Amino acid sequence: MKIKYFQLPYGKIAYKHFDTPSSSLTLIYQNGFHSIMDGEKSLYLESWCKENNTNCIRWDYSGYGQSELGLPDSITRWVNETIYITKQFENQNFILAGSSMGAWISLLAAEKLQERCKALLCIAGAFDFTEKLAYKLSPDQKMDLLEKGYFDFPTEYDERPYRITQKFIDDGKKSIILDRKVKLQCPAIFLHGAKDNHIPHQLSQAAFGLIDAPWKDIHIDPNEEHRFSSANGLYLIKGAISKLKKNICKQKNT
Repeated sequence: MKIKYFQLPYGKIAYKHFDTPSSSLTLIYQNGFHSIMDGEKSLYLESWCKENNTNCIRWDYSGYGQSELGLPDSITRWVNETIYITKQFENQNFILAGSSMGAWISLLAAEKLQERCKALLCIAGAFDFTEKLAYKLSPDQKMDLLEKGYFDFPTEYDERPYRITQKFIDDGKKSIILDRKVKLQCPAIFLHGAKDNHIPHQLSQAAFGLIDAPWKDIHIDPNEEHRFSSANGLYLIKGAISKLKKNICKQKNT
């Protein structure tokens, strides 16, 4: 599928768009930290959209993949980019689906979109993870932040270490959700794995408890880890997104 671009004042945002003219519903998938739009879950959800008469947008946050603008270091900017994308499709309503950090971004965007967001799916949500990260820094990492403004840490997902900037941590403070109620006008489903060693499932449970939504559900799967890319994980995602669309259709007909 051909890459397209949104032109923002500070650079281009890369995206891929599956468009079916007969549908007024678009699923936007939000990637996790350091993930890009061609990941397994985003491709899986696009495939689901093609089979279920639903438009789909996969995209790279600024600073990631095919998009422009330096270091990836702003939750606020990525939420605003999500809102910007929705404004380019005024005739559409949206399902927001996100994994890990993308679940946090999706929840924040759903809160801003209100009635234009018709459903929310949060997978292994890393809500407020910048705040949690700041409390777990080693003395060396704290020193790097103080002296360099960033620190690097190794990850099993990439040969290169991830870089965390002080700016990223400070910006995350503006988007904290676990200390307040979040009012939504759409149904929401939260999925998390009990064997997630990166983001504890208790984080999703805490966020779920703070959501004020017309209808909501949570499933903590005893066998899933963080990535939710196993056959079982993808099956759970398919079931959740199908359930959300049925709920949308039901509301439409009432």
